[in-house]
Amino acid sequence: YLLTSEQQRCAMGLGVALEVGKSAEDIVASAGGFLVQVLPFAGEETIKALEENIADLGSVTERLADGMRPGEMAAALMKGDVLSGGEDEQLAQFSLEPSYGPCETDTLKPRMEKMIRALGRKEADAIVEEVGSIEVRCDFCMKTLEFTKSDV
Repeated sequence: YLLTSEQQRCAMGLGVALEVGKSAEDIVASAGGFLVQVLPFAGEETIKALEENIADLGSVTERLADGMRPGEMAAALMKGDVLSGGEDEQLAQFSLEPSYGPCETDTLKPRMEKMIRALGRKEADAIVEEVGSIEVRCDFCMKTLEFTKSDV
């Protein structure tokens, strides 16, 4: 669904570990999984390594039954060349906290300038006249840059 309908390259694994025999019904001991989305700038080397890590992880249900925690599952999925090597070397910073990129100012500012140009000269000038500047926020990294009349 994600690839076909949303055009997002993703991998998803879900599992439920049950405790059997405690009563007439099975009881859920643990449930969990992962969703990994491949971002547009990921190289083929990274994608191949990720696919290998997913295969190595095996059954999510079995990992949950073995007591694997979410951080351990994430580390197993992101090991090796997923986070290092090749053209993705500069992106190789793993954390369970979300991080975003590539949003360095030298790449972010030209993209924002292009968005302002897409408004058209008349609209951009009207905004600067009314507000004094145009602020553009990147929803990816949450950086905000201000463009004054001289920038526009």
